[in-house]
Formats: sequence, structure tokens, C-alpha cells
Amino acid sequence: MKTKKWITVIICWFAFNACSQPIEGFLGTWRLIGFNGDFEFVDCPDFIEFQRNGRYRILNDCYGCLGRLTEFGFVERVTESGRWKITRKGLTLYQRSLTSNHWPFGTNEQRVLFHNFEMRNDTLILGWYRDYYEIYRKIR
Repeated sequence: MKTKKWITVIICWFAFNACSQPIEGFLGTWRLIGFNGDFEFVDCPDFIEFQRNGRYRILNDCYGCLGRLTEFGFVERVTESGRWKITRKGLTLYQRSLTSNHWPFGTNEQRVLFHNFEMRNDTLILGWYRDYYEIYRKIR
């Protein structure tokens, strides 16, 4: 009986770690570096910050509003904020609050589903159209 309990504990521990590991790598701030595999110079890149509490923010110096001074003396310009979740279908951004006329991901709908959602080391790929996706690099 004791052996079964220990086996159950070990299996649960491995399952928890296997599921939480991708989420840990996903949390943080990502910078837009290209589109459709083309790593071009992005004039005004979006920065997406995914937080552990299920919230996210998108910052952009060119289009953002509601700036706040950071500890480093820079103004963060938020273009969008809301909630995120990962399911079998992909990554969903929902309860989106847009603060400017800059619509990340080309829409102002309340929910965006990224069917093509991949993470490779420090690279994040977000695709929502059949032939269009954005590439982000983790910066912190």
C-alpha cells in the first residue's frame, strides 16, 4: 500500500513539473522581431509581458498611451492589456482593453486565439491567420 502511494506521488510530481515547465518559460517579456519568418527591422516593436497571475500587457513606444514611469526612468506605453490562457487549441488573449487606435494582431475583438502557438528556447511564434504569424524574442 505504501508503495502505491509513493508511486502516485512521484507520478503527480512529474506530471506537475512537465506541465508547469513550459508556462515558466512563457512568463516574462517578449519583443517582436519579425513576421512570417522574415527577421526584418521592426520600427516600432510591440513588447508583450505575460504575468503569472494570468494577465498580460502589450507595450509600444510609438502607439502606446497611459504611460507610467518605471524604476529606470523610462515611460512604459501600454497599448493593450487583458487576460491570457493556454488550452489545447492554443493561446487565447481575452478581456482585451485597448488604450489606443493601435490594434495589435489586427483586430479590436475581445478575444484572439492563436492556433499556431510555439515556443522554442527564447523564441515565441504567434500565428492567428493561416499564412501570417509574428515572431518574438524573450528579453526578460
